[in-house]
This record gives sequence, structure tokens and C-alpha cells, in this order.
Amino acid sequence: MPKKHKIDRVALLIEALSAPSLRVRSVAVRGLTPLRDARAIRPIIESVRGLEDECEDFIPPFISEVMIALASSDDRGALIPFFTTLDASFEDLHPIVWHLTQEDRSAILSLAELYEDDIEPLKQILFGPYSDYTKNCVINILAETDTYEADHALIEVLQDREMDDYLVTEAADALGRSRCRDAFHPLCAILINKTDISDDTRSAAAGALGRIGDPRAIAPLVAVLTDPDEDRHSLTYEFAIDALQMLVGNGQEIEEDGEN
Repeated sequence: MPKKHKIDRVALLIEALSAPSLRVRSVAVRGLTPLRDARAIRPIIESVRGLEDECEDFIPPFISEVMIALASSDDRGALIPFFTTLDASFEDLHPIVWHLTQEDRSAILSLAELYEDDIEPLKQILFGPYSDYTKNCVINILAETDTYEADHALIEVLQDREMDDYLVTEAADALGRSRCRDAFHPLCAILINKTDISDDTRSAAAGALGRIGDPRAIAPLVAVLTDPDEDRHSLTYEFAIDALQMLVGNGQEIEEDGEN
């Protein structure tokens, strides 16, 4: 009776990751995900290369599958080489990041769970030499992680003068959604800065202050809304009105807490 040869499914699927067809690569990634074999991590990362000729509609879902596979590996170090490869492989990451953050957040949620106890690799990306789109992905992962450490990493974004306004806007919005009271002072500093901060970012700070619900925000919001030099048709003005309404609607009194 002939001996049965054991099939190395992982090795075969790794080989399939180099196929020219994106559909084949996608099947291979989905096949490798539940196997959680360390041999597959680097090949899965490399599978995002060479997709220039593929239909643009199919690439973002594939990237999402890759990220879910990396999250399932429990290897917290995998995201750094992945984003390094992603940045090097695409000139425009906007369609991919839009899909990941707006259309299907399953990859973001999977990675947030992985990094819940250790966000250091995420901070290395966020404050490292990566594209703004990549950093936006990290901000979204941190927002879903929703821990003290994650919130304070986002507060660092608010206070980093070298950070693009696009990312500060995303961080402000995330901190508002998490109702992080520790973000109060950095958000106020952004709101009242008419010189160096964009209207989009200031409006995000106003909205965040409203969602956080700290009654101390009434004073800077009123200062903006009564400033004769403030554009009454700006996003900042509109968001400040909405934020003030949220705070007044809470019926809370302003309390002295000893903070400056």
C-alpha cells in the first residue's frame, strides 16, 4: 500500500501568493489566515506588491484581507514592515485608506484588538517616516483600541507641531468620539488658534469639545462665537454653535476644578 504524503498546505498557499492574479492571492491569504503560521507573515506582506495593473476596485478589499491576516497572526511587529511595504507599493493610498476607514472597518477593528495591550508599534508608525494616509490608518486603529494609552497617543498628535492638519483633524475627531476629557486643553488650544490651524481642524476641535461634554469648554466656544473677526460662515463657527448647544443642553454648571 503506497504511503500517503503529507501536504504542506502553508507552503503551497505561500507559493500562490506570488501568482499574477489578485484573485489567486486573495484566496491564498484567506486560506492562510486561520492557519496562523509564522512562515506566512512575510509572504503575505509582500503580496501587496505588483498590483499596479489590477482593477482599482479590487485592491482595497484585498489590502483589508491582508491586514486581517496579519492581525490573526498575533505578531505585533508585523504592521511596521506591512505599512513600509504599502507606502512603497502605491503612489496614492487614498482609495485604500478610504475603504479601510469608511467602507469596511473590519481590518481596523481586528488590529485594534491585537494592539489593545501594546500600542508601541502603532506609535512608531504614527510618529515615524510614513505617509499621512498610513498614519490615518493608525489613528483609526488607536481610536478603536480606546484605551488610556491610545487616547494619550492621539493627544500627542494634537500637540505635535510637525503633524499635518489632516492628521490632527482625525485625532481630534477620534478623541471626541471617545469623550477623552484629558484632551480638553489641547483641543481648546486648537480651537482658538486662528493663525496656524486650518478651518477643518478647528471645527473638529469644536465638535470634539461638544461631544466630550466638559462644561469648561463653554468659555472658549463663546469666545469664538463672539469674536468679530471670526468668519460666521466657516465650519469652525458652525461646529462651535453645535458644540455650545450640546453643552448647554446638558444643563451642567461650570465647576472650578483648580486647573489653569
